[in-house]
Amino acid sequence: MSYDARKWAAQFSERRRRWVRWTLPLGILGFLTAAAIQIAIPEQRQAWAWLAWAIGAAGFFSILASPFQRAAWVRYGEPSPYDERELAALREGRTVGFGIMTCAAVMMTIWGSVAATNPIPFPHSSMQWISVMYVLLYTALALPALVAEWRVPFPPAGDE
Repeated sequence: MSYDARKWAAQFSERRRRWVRWTLPLGILGFLTAAAIQIAIPEQRQAWAWLAWAIGAAGFFSILASPFQRAAWVRYGEPSPYDERELAALREGRTVGFGIMTCAAVMMTIWGSVAATNPIPFPHSSMQWISVMYVLLYTALALPALVAEWRVPFPPAGDE
């Protein structure tokens, strides 16, 4: 079964933008960088953390720009705005996201247990824990849309 991008609903393809698939991982990297700077560098030298926070915050707007994240893909009594390939991509994104978040929780537990006995940087202040929370929150929100954005191709240039 091949995927025919010309069968898309006009309203869905009009709302989809190419820059979203690049800003979603940029937001994840921004929040990861901000958390790493806040945990590893002393508080006096965290000027670069604000730039990373701004890059991560821009990622939240890209979540709102993705039609895979905005439209409810589980609707009761209404037809879904997605076809079967788009729904499969969203399900795959949800599965990948759940797996990555589970691995992140396990790695945080291992990191905490190793950092308790070794001189490894670990979040201690409330700002450091908030930055870790933002990384986890944004990653959990962005991964399903990110995988779906990359799995579903754009329509050919002549059909847009």
